[in-house]
Amino acid sequence: MLWHFVRALPVSGAHVNMSALATELGISVVHASKSIRTLLETGFIVRGPKDGLHYHYSLNTAYFHLL
Repeated sequence: MLWHFVRALPVSGAHVNMSALATELGISVVHASKSIRTLLETGFIVRGPKDGLHYHYSLNTAYFHLL
């Protein structure tokens, strides 16, 4: 999941649709949600403002040196 975000998300943030993300990665929506929560808790991604039903997520620039 992290590598998908590294490839897909700009530093400025982008909409994340859980069902589209799950379909693209071939996993369930529940698993996608849990994975995003784990990435948020570890600090690799940060959640931005909510736009309608979806949040904006961006990569945490403090972790770029690890990637």
